[in-house]
Amino acid sequence: MGHVKVSFKRRRDLRQGSPHQVCDLELGGAWRPRLERGGWLDVTARSPDGRFVGLVRWDRRGDTPGFRVVVLDTRSERVHRSRRFSGSCRALTWSGDGFDWVTSAARGGRYKPLPLTPAG
Repeated sequence: MGHVKVSFKRRRDLRQGSPHQVCDLELGGAWRPRLERGGWLDVTARSPDGRFVGLVRWDRRGDTPGFRVVVLDTRSERVHRSRRFSGSCRALTWSGDGFDWVTSAARGGRYKPLPLTPAG
């Protein structure tokens, strides 16, 4: 299983005066999938066994904020991308078999790419 180290660089406002930031993503470790460098939120979560790493990427449409959850499966070395969700993700947590997210407007949801089963 490939370990992935996640770090965020060059944090800056999404636009002047915005409470939201955009960052560059840097990955290190045994497995480094090819992902876009810019356009990330500094929000991340992991499954307890470290197999799944959840990241959040901006997906703006004009002036409408949105995001996608990007999941790295370090065992299969696959990348899963969610559909677009509206709003700005402020929190991402692992919850048993998927990632739960909360937006800045206190809306929530879940992303569970299939098949997404913990190591066992």
